[in-house]
Amino acid sequence: DSKKTETTKRFVGSGNLSINPSAVWGIDMNYNNFGIWQLDGTMKINDSVRIRQINQTLVITPHFTITVDTSAVHNFTLTATVNDVNDRNIVTKEFGNMKAMMFALNHTSSFSKRGNSINSGLNYNNIRTAALINTQLGATIGYTQAFFKEKLNTTFNINFNKSLIDHKADGSILNGTANLSLTIGKRQSFSFSLNIIRTGSKQFGDYVETTGTVGYNLRLK
Repeated sequence: DSKKTETTKRFVGSGNLSINPSAVWGIDMNYNNFGIWQLDGTMKINDSVRIRQINQTLVITPHFTITVDTSAVHNFTLTATVNDVNDRNIVTKEFGNMKAMMFALNHTSSFSKRGNSINSGLNYNNIRTAALINTQLGATIGYTQAFFKEKLNTTFNINFNKSLIDHKADGSILNGTANLSLTIGKRQSFSFSLNIIRTGSKQFGDYVETTGTVGYNLRLK
């Protein structure tokens, strides 16, 4: 049956669970399962281009909030992500499998009277493939400030990661962003953003990437 050679099946499953016993703390959980495979045609063969893969992702995020009067709010979140890509093609599974674990501890303190906020974070990423094991350890710090009754908003963030390949130091990644937005009247706004990524790697080489964007928005009504 020639139609079988074009048959692809997919299975998609997902679930979400949010538990919030109080306004102070809670936990969110998310699970996704995406499976895809192609059926055999008239003859069973080991085909390197035939897709047969299951991708599973589990995300668990506990969060904690401290409110001081109405002037300050402190948020803490821990995000744990596990991703498993299982390649079931007998020809490509040796190279197609991937496992990833990512942990991020983040903090944000917002001060409404001052019109500013501070954020910080720590992260750990581990990706395992047939070719290598890539581990990244990093930290993030950022600051947001509003001026002129929130007509002018500025945000700065810096993220630094130390990279390891097969448990050996390989280099580092520095990512810095700056954003500015200005509102004029009720209809006009301007925005500017700058992003700089500097990567140093013994295995993959060094590079610097700079991206800048300028925006203008006009509301007709």
